[in-house]
Amino acid sequence: MKEFIETLCEVFRKRGFQAVSCKNSHEAIGYIQKILDKCEPVDSIGFGNSATLKSIGVHGALSKYTDNLYIHAPIGTGDVDRKALTAEFYITSANAISADC
Repeated sequence: MKEFIETLCEVFRKRGFQAVSCKNSHEAIGYIQKILDKCEPVDSIGFGNSATLKSIGVHGALSKYTDNLYIHAPIGTGDVDRKALTAEFYITSANAISADC
């Protein structure tokens, strides 16, 4: 399984995404925080409408970096969606992944 997950990460990298595999939610949040720590001050963070990010507490964990947190909604909310999609950082999760290159 570990080898398959690394293959998926490599597919993302080939397509220009930064992809990492984390063992658990704590490790994932820590990874994101290390990136943001290097970039402080952080102007804004946008999020995809991800149930995964919400359930593991990413929004709350990253709120210490900026007051400008924007969550892209499934039903467009105009200004908030635009701000989420154009934020300094945009964090989302994938719903379906293919190993096909």
